[in-house]
Amino acid sequence: MNRFSELSLALLLFAPVLSIGACNGGNQGGGGTSQNPTTPTVTVTPASSSITTAQTLAVTIAVSGTSVTPTGSVILSSGSYTSSATTLSSGSATITIPAGSLAAGSDTITARYTPDSASSATYSSASGSASLAVTQPATTPTVTVTPASNNITSAQNLGVTIAVSSTSGTPTGSVVLSSGGFASSATALNSGSASITIPAGSLATGTDTLTATYTPDSTSSVNYNSAIGTASVAVTTGTATAVNVNINVVANRHSISPFVYGGNPSEGPTQATDLGMSLARFGGNEASSYNWQLHTYNAGGDWYF
Repeated sequence: MNRFSELSLALLLFAPVLSIGACNGGNQGGGGTSQNPTTPTVTVTPASSSITTAQTLAVTIAVSGTSVTPTGSVILSSGSYTSSATTLSSGSATITIPAGSLAAGSDTITARYTPDSASSATYSSASGSASLAVTQPATTPTVTVTPASNNITSAQNLGVTIAVSSTSGTPTGSVVLSSGGFASSATALNSGSASITIPAGSLATGTDTLTATYTPDSTSSVNYNSAIGTASVAVTTGTATAVNVNINVVANRHSISPFVYGGNPSEGPTQATDLGMSLARFGGNEASSYNWQLHTYNAGGDWYF
């Protein structure tokens, strides 16, 4: 084999090595392919969509991605309220909002996700929100029961006034009055008050407790709870008592003024004098139809018809 042939064979044997090295070197030089962080989905789920300002609220926050489960922490906020950062566990966390932290009205609660070092290359920060209705808690109004009398007999009716009041307005609805075996029908409040009459014989003899039960209507049920009020009344047996009445017709006799006697004589002054009238009146149909020029009058009987 000549020198040229030896050189050609050496080049052929060395060429695959150069080719393999060039390929490997190309991959190392490129550093592989890199991906930009994606934005995960943050789902906010309150335990209830409607609460009062006096209630706590548990909120579940779920953070999900298209590949691995996101890790990191979430913060929940609404208005002036902001929770502390809570670490995700299997992509989820639950935060409890204390009572009184949310304002009354329609609130939006927002959860903000921040990835930790393990997820920062895969996921970016993200947020999610949910709506919540917050109302003032219903209050219990004062029910005042006022019987017309605290002592009656079983033969008497009893009028009872029931007033339902509150510091936050005038409650609407109805009241029912009961005592022992008696129960009235529901009576609607009028300007926060109602009057109910207990028929005679409805209450047992002894000391009875009158109980008024207030039930709010649809307008007041948001603001007021049901409530009761009571009052006591003493009931005795009703018995008839005979009453004797004596009239003394001669007691305290005295003269009557002569000026109280008068009349409307049809025969003129002579008749008035004969009858001893102190006052003679000229009136009636004769006076209303009297013609002073002709000295005549209409004697029709229109007063009769």
